[in-house]
Amino acid sequence: MSYPKNEKGFAITLEDLLQDIASADDTAQTISEANGEHRSNIKGILDERGYHKKAFADFRAMHAMSDEKFADYWRTMSACYEAYKIEAESRISDLLDRKGAESSGMEADMGVN
Repeated sequence: MSYPKNEKGFAITLEDLLQDIASADDTAQTISEANGEHRSNIKGILDERGYHKKAFADFRAMHAMSDEKFADYWRTMSACYEAYKIEAESRISDLLDRKGAESSGMEADMGVN
């Protein structure tokens, strides 16, 4: 299943995310990261799921943390996420509104009703 970028309904299950992380980790451990096969595997996961490259890398790094490091990281990340959530939703909504207005403008220019 493929998800277009910036789709409002993007969702992923924990099972799928953990499976993708494991798949990426498997190629990282068995193949030199300089080798194109590892990068190709990551690109395939990103394309198939519609993940943002940096976000997936962040989750891979987070998943690899020790329990103590993860607990401290998660305390900070979850508090920051909650604090920033309204701003993020506003920015995304504005982006989608602009994209919709651009599409409507192009349709009007093309004479599409």
